[in-house]
Amino acid sequence: MAIEQKQRELIESLDIFPTMDDKLSYLISLGRKYPALDDACRSDEYLMKGCMSQLWFYPEMREGLCHFQMDADALIPKGVAAAICGLYNGESPAEVLAHEPTFIQEAGIGSQISSKRLSGLANLREAIKRFAQSQIG
Repeated sequence: MAIEQKQRELIESLDIFPTMDDKLSYLISLGRKYPALDDACRSDEYLMKGCMSQLWFYPEMREGLCHFQMDADALIPKGVAAAICGLYNGESPAEVLAHEPTFIQEAGIGSQISSKRLSGLANLREAIKRFAQSQIG
């Protein structure tokens, strides 16, 4: 499924919920359902810098497509990170580089997340981009 379609479906899912608490609960549920991160990846090597909470990120290529594992010790950042990684999982490096995650702003969630947490999530996006770029050449 294309990144744009995944993002559209995510925004539509979030728009169903009448309150911001409901939207955040939905994101938390995405984080809880996200595939577990291998314990070997819960090391400082994979810890994202600049995050208020601990956020581990492990990228890999399989059969020419990007795959991202992650985990966090705080529920909302984990949910948003799961949504971001979910957008790019199973996509080519070129597709990963071509699309930005706009669902945070479009669903109005950005106003509910602290600037420090938004900065940490921006660092996650940058790590995803760096990984995709490294796979292109």
